[in-house]
Amino acid sequence: MTNRPGWLLQARPAIKKIGKYWFFLLIVAALAFAGRYLVREAGSIHHPLHFSAGSLVATLFLQATYWFLTSLLWKRIVAKVSAYDISVKESFYQLCLVSIGKYLPGKIWGMVARGSHMKRRHGIAPEQIINATYVEQFFVLYAGVLVIAVTLALTYVAFWTWILVLVAIAGAVVGQRYNQAIVLLISRVYAWSGRRGKSGRPVGKIEPWTFYGLLLSYVAIWLLVGLVFIGVYCTFFSAPLNYRIVCTMILANAVGYTAGFLAIFAPGGIGVREAVSSGLLALQMPLASAVLLSVLFRLWLVTTEIALGLVAFLGSGWHLVSLTGKSGPADDG
Repeated sequence: MTNRPGWLLQARPAIKKIGKYWFFLLIVAALAFAGRYLVREAGSIHHPLHFSAGSLVATLFLQATYWFLTSLLWKRIVAKVSAYDISVKESFYQLCLVSIGKYLPGKIWGMVARGSHMKRRHGIAPEQIINATYVEQFFVLYAGVLVIAVTLALTYVAFWTWILVLVAIAGAVVGQRYNQAIVLLISRVYAWSGRRGKSGRPVGKIEPWTFYGLLLSYVAIWLLVGLVFIGVYCTFFSAPLNYRIVCTMILANAVGYTAGFLAIFAPGGIGVREAVSSGLLALQMPLASAVLLSVLFRLWLVTTEIALGLVAFLGSGWHLVSLTGKSGPADDG
């Protein structure tokens, strides 16, 4: 029997307790970090608001539709890359992990938690998890690039904006041609490192039509998030909308999200996303309104993401998953 330090033996009960409720602790940490930011920003903003119950209900419906469709897409990516067919409920839970984990410093902890869960619960090989994560992030970010290019061209009609659209479309074609090669390269690098998983299953091939179907699906996801952004505006602002403001909101949301994602130093992109979105929105509305809208949307995201995380935590038995690899009675169906 291996001799273990006394302090480790004494700490084991606490470690097991943390392992049992790690998802709940993740939610609390994310809420504390995001709440600190929102409290700081709220004190510096003074702007009259109105409230529309109808717009709130519509926005909640759009948000729920976003989560459902995103869960379907992650389920499909996992099936294509690893040949594992997870349920929509399980896919939703895994997305909750990523959404909540992004608010912790480093921004990768949600993906790490998701990967650990997929390996432990489903036995998916680590290289397949890494490949699925790469494919997902590629589609998310490049679909964002397409949305940015098109909305920029629709908002500011000019020769160079439409050239940007053509370049973005050409980039999608190049991405389809070399995406599979990159996925295979990731698998080979992982194999060369001597850490190949036990499953031995080959990486699934993404056919051209599947590739473009996924890309367009994520474009629709970006537009849906833009509509949620607009819904928050309609819920709390009384100023009317017009074509240019709608395009600018979708553009500002996409650019802000992308900037926040690339800002590794900012957990959840907090601060960076709001600054970029406010700057673009200020081109079409007063700066005070732009800043307030960006902060309200951040509050909306934090509230909905953590609320959904709590639903997953409390309602489906996943909180019984521990670091020992044992899980409770919840199934995947």
